[in-house]
Amino acid sequence: AIHFSRYRNNIFTLRVRPGLEIVRLCASSLDVYIRSYLSQDTQREFFNNILEYGVGVRVIPTDRLNISFKYEFMQGNYLPASSPNSPNPYGAKYHYNLFGMNLFLRF
Repeated sequence: AIHFSRYRNNIFTLRVRPGLEIVRLCASSLDVYIRSYLSQDTQREFFNNILEYGVGVRVIPTDRLNISFKYEFMQGNYLPASSPNSPNPYGAKYHYNLFGMNLFLRF
């Protein structure tokens, strides 16, 4: 959970990502996880009031390189927000695909 304040607006977030290691071969692994994200704010801006949920897959080619690749398919809902300064120009639901790479370096 994270809380931060910006421009007289308090934003609260919560992220959850439980998962399982499905396959392990030597130093490589394949993980599957469920990801969810909740965000709300005190000014009721539509883009800060969302609920996202979906599934992800992470591949770690080798534990020796500290690198992983991931794919996530996410669904999202804009939660009801009542700010007259921030009307939602989009629909109530959205989705996206996320491809990513994590690289961990030590300095």
